[in-house]
Formats: sequence, structure tokens, C-alpha cells
Amino acid sequence: MRAFLRFSFFCFLITGFAGQAQAYDDGLKALEKKNYDKALTIFNQALAKNPDDVAALYGLSKLLSLPEFAARDLEKAYVHIIDARGAYPMASDKTKKKLSKLKIDEQAIANQQTLIDSVAFVQVAEQKDLDALQEYMDVHKTSVYLDKAEQLKEDLAFEETIRENTDKAYSEFLKKYPNSKNKEAVKKKYDKLIYTKATESKDYKAYKFFIDNYPESPYIEEAKEKYEVALFKHLTADDTETSYEAYIDNYPDSKFVKIAEDSIFAKYTSFPSIPEYERYIQKYPNSKKIYEAWNKIYILYTESGDPEVYTQFLTKYPDYPYKNDVQNDVELATFGLNMILNNFQGFKDDQVDAYLKLAAPTDQALKVLLLKVQPLLARNQRQKAIDVLELHRAEFQNKGYKIDNAIATIKKGGKILVSGNVSLRSEANTAKE
Repeated sequence: MRAFLRFSFFCFLITGFAGQAQAYDDGLKALEKKNYDKALTIFNQALAKNPDDVAALYGLSKLLSLPEFAARDLEKAYVHIIDARGAYPMASDKTKKKLSKLKIDEQAIANQQTLIDSVAFVQVAEQKDLDALQEYMDVHKTSVYLDKAEQLKEDLAFEETIRENTDKAYSEFLKKYPNSKNKEAVKKKYDKLIYTKATESKDYKAYKFFIDNYPESPYIEEAKEKYEVALFKHLTADDTETSYEAYIDNYPDSKFVKIAEDSIFAKYTSFPSIPEYERYIQKYPNSKKIYEAWNKIYILYTESGDPEVYTQFLTKYPDYPYKNDVQNDVELATFGLNMILNNFQGFKDDQVDAYLKLAAPTDQALKVLLLKVQPLLARNQRQKAIDVLELHRAEFQNKGYKIDNAIATIKKGGKILVSGNVSLRSEANTAKE
């Protein structure tokens, strides 16, 4: 009895697979003749009898993946080949041998799956749609094109992010693709957008907010610089001495302290005078402009350039911090006075020139210059006299107009330049030269 049952079961297996093979063979012939509807019916009938029919699954997958088949369905073709791949290992060795004769084995099944993976990838790549790509990746999990799909998805996401151009889009991209090849490009745009939006008002508060909330931003140094500028403008908007003083007290290390001090100084020197500079020195003894203030007083007070005036200066300003400079100027003034008193006898031209460069623009230096050209005028060498005056004109700065007056006198025919209190008198020369 047992022998009979074993024989019956064996016959069932043989008959069952023979049916599978015949169905596949019939379906294959229908495919070759491009009788696709017939092939579809044959394979479907076979699967209805046995859902694990490897041959039918394989055949149906090939049919549904044919480009010329009107009812082509890559998704179903993929499902059938995956089912075939799952059913094949469960088949007996005899079944596998029979399938091998039909040229169906693991490699053939894998090749069919790869083919569908490839065709499906091309289709989805042409769509350039993020959802479609994600669906492909979810379904074709073992596809050899998975990496390419992932890269394409990332590229599309990058393009979409750039088009959207919002901080939210950039932030989401960086979170989703932390190792993206486009990471740096997105990071730059993200940082720039955040900085631009946060500081759009250009107000000092906006820059302060950015500095406090984005300390790692590549724009942090720029923000700090602009914050200082905006803060300084805000705190000194009224352009008053009080606001500048407050800024200096509260921000002693700021680079704008100099501008604040210059602004205060300018308010005392808009109409330069010794009393104004004295007031400034008295009120701001520790200012960085203190040297300039003292220098202005010194220049105005010693404008004549006589030796006595320097002594008088020290008497009036015993707190003057640069007394050594005064002593040097006394010696220089005495040197110039000796030239005048001795009518330049014993003094070389280069000594006179050196004195003029150091003593200008004092009145005494101007007197020396005018006296120097007097002999040239006496010899009717007017152009040489003019050349000498023009050579030293720049040294006399704001008194250059007096040099111009002297040149004008010479050009009008004047032969005598009288320099008593450094004023000029023209004596017309009516004689022919």
C-alpha cells in the first residue's frame, strides 16, 4: 500500500512539472509568434493552477516587460520575477534540472530582474520626479541602479532646493543629505540667505541678533564689523559732543573712538583759534588728539618765527609737553635771524635752503626767502628769482599766496621786495631791460 502511494505521489510530481514545462513551452511558442494575448492566457492559467510555477512566473515577467506588448506592465513584470526568484530555491533538484532545459535558472531569473530594473530606472530617470524615484528605490531594493537612483534623487532635490531658495529648503536638504557632493554649495547659499534675511534692516539690533544666534556663520566677522558701524551711527546720530563722549567712554576699544575724537576736535576747530584749542586741551587732556591741539596752538602762537616768540610761548604755556622741540626751534629761528642781520654773508645757499624747509611757513622764513631773491632782481634776473620762489612755494602751505604776490610783483616789473612785516610793495620799473 505504501509503495503504491509513493508511486502515485511520484507520478503526480512528474505530471505536475510536465504540465509546467508544457505550459511554458506553449507560452514561449506563442511569444515567438508574437501572439502575446495567447501567451498571457497560457501563463495566467498555469499560475492559477500553481502560484509557485517558476516557468510561468518567469515567462509572464518576460511577456509583461516587452516594449511591443500593448498591455506592458513593468511593475507586474517585476513582481512576477521576484516571485520566481523566491520560488526557485524551493524547487526540487529534478525540477531545477527540468527548468534548466528550458534555460531557466538563478542567473536567467537574475538577468530578467536586472533588465526590468534597468528599463524601469530609465523611465523614472526621464520623469525627473522625486516621488517617482523614491518609489523606484522602495520597490527595486536590490537593483544595481540603486546608487544611481539615489544620486539622481539627490541632484533633483538640489535643483529643487535652489529653485525654492528658502532657508527651510536649504536646512532640510542638509539634514537629508549630510554627505552630498552639493553640501558646500547648499551650505554657502544657506549661510548667505540667513545672513541677508537676518540683517535686512541694516540696523545695529539686527546685526547683534545675528551675532548672538549664528556664532559659527562664515559671515560672523562681517556682521561684527557692520554691527560696530551701525551702532556707532545710531549712538552718535545727533552729532553732539555729548554723544561722542558717551561713545568713547562706553566703547574705549572700538576703532570708531578715533572718529568720535576727531568729531569732537572738529567742533572746537571749525574756526581755528588759540582760545578754542586751549578749551579743548583743558576739557580733553587725555585725548589722542591732544598732540594735534598743542601743535595748532604752537603754530599759531609762533607764526612770526622770531626767536623771542618761542621764549614767550614757554612762559605762557609751562605745561607744553614738547619743550625739546621748542628749544630746537629757538636755535633755528636764531640761525635765520643771523642770516638776515648779516645779509647772508658767511652763509651758503644750501644752508639757506635747509633753513627755509625747516622754518617755513613762519613770517621770518618768508622774509629770508624774499631777501634771498633780492640780489637776483637787482641784476634783472627775474626768471631766476621767480624760479627760486616757486621752488619753495609748497613749503609755505597756507601762506603760499604771499609767494604768489611776490611773483606777481616781479612779473609787473617790480625790482624791490620790501619785507618789513612781511608785506610786499611793488616799484614799477619803467626802464627797458
